[in-house]
Amino acid sequence: MISRLARRLAVPALLVTGLCLSSCKSSVPQPPQQSSVGTRIDVVKAAKSDKGKRVDVRVKIWNDHDARISFALGDVGLDAAGRRVTPNPALTKIQNPGVQQGSYQQFDWSFEVGEPVGPGTYTITIANVQKGGAPLGEGISFQINLGQ
Repeated sequence: MISRLARRLAVPALLVTGLCLSSCKSSVPQPPQQSSVGTRIDVVKAAKSDKGKRVDVRVKIWNDHDARISFALGDVGLDAAGRRVTPNPALTKIQNPGVQQGSYQQFDWSFEVGEPVGPGTYTITIANVQKGGAPLGEGISFQINLGQ
């Protein structure tokens, strides 16, 4: 026999669990930590939204250089739908990205691709990276996974 208190608590608990399960999206597994020109990149999450026409990415970039690295937001590009798309500045908190030496910085980028993006692995490149104010000479490149 179930006590009166247990029955009263069970119904709200089931409702909350059901709402969470219906509204929470499962996360797509991302590639392991990647290295590129003196940096390490952790893709925390990558997901499609707005009917697959926008790709939201959260990354942590670790700087293993002996000086600060920086780059312009317009130098970040996602290769998708047959073209290179830069993050939407209106949806990006950090407008002048950079990472101090021996540290990391988390970035949230939203790429408005314009047409639906299918599942698969996509490349993000960061061109014109500066190290201590001077050109690094190479860009940073890493992969994201948008499912199978």
